[in-house]
Formats: sequence, structure tokens, C-alpha cells
Amino acid sequence: MALMILTLKMAEVFSEENISVNAVLIPGIKQSKESGKKFRGWQWWLIAAIMQPFLRTPARMAETYYTICTSVEFRDVSGQLVNIHNQVMGMPDIVQGVEYKANPKELWYMTEVPAYAVRRENIENTWRIATDLTSGYL
Repeated sequence: MALMILTLKMAEVFSEENISVNAVLIPGIKQSKESGKKFRGWQWWLIAAIMQPFLRTPARMAETYYTICTSVEFRDVSGQLVNIHNQVMGMPDIVQGVEYKANPKELWYMTEVPAYAVRRENIENTWRIATDLTSGYL
């Protein structure tokens, strides 16, 4: 969640330096058998086993990153969230003071950025926390 929010702010901050900042929405990645063995408790192992057939392989996810980083289509794209289909996700129409309800179809097909990520107060608070936490490391 913070990655989506920070992507919007970093694109704004670094635009003057011609630095593009985008994020990829990762719904889940298949795990190796070795990773699966590290789950504690049969419930977690069962959940992971059920989800595995529906998740993307690390190689397929790498293709997504490669496409976004090298494709002419994304050359001038910044401050966006990209789904696993290499599509820029739309920004929600939010009105201050009105609670936004996500359309389940938008969430399932990952076509629209969640409303919380574009709320200005969330962006500024997340940026403040991130800069406070990293101020001694930059």
C-alpha cells in the first residue's frame, strides 16, 4: 500500500530531474518448495498450496518488470501503477468527504488504483513517515 502511495509522491518530487517512478502491482508469486516448507502450521501450508496454481511464476513477473523498464510504451509514463497485464491502472474519481466504494470487478481485474492511494493526506503522511525513517541513511 505504501509503495503505491510513495510512487505518486516520488514521481512528483523527481519529475524535475527527469526521473520516472512507477510501481507494479504484484498479486502473488509462486513459491519454491523450499519456501513452502518454512511455513509454520498446517493452515499456512494449506493456504499456500491452494493458491499456488493461480499465482505467477517468478519468470513471468520478471517479464512484466522487463517490459515496463524497456518498452517504448512506458518511456514517458511516471507516477503510475501498472498491473500484471502491463496496463497502466486508472486513477479513481474521488470527491473530498465522500467515501469511495471500490467496484469488485475493478479489484479483480486490477484496472483501477485504490482510492486511498490518491488521497492527498495519505500521500503526505506516508511521505513524511518514509523521509523520517530514512533521513539518517540518505
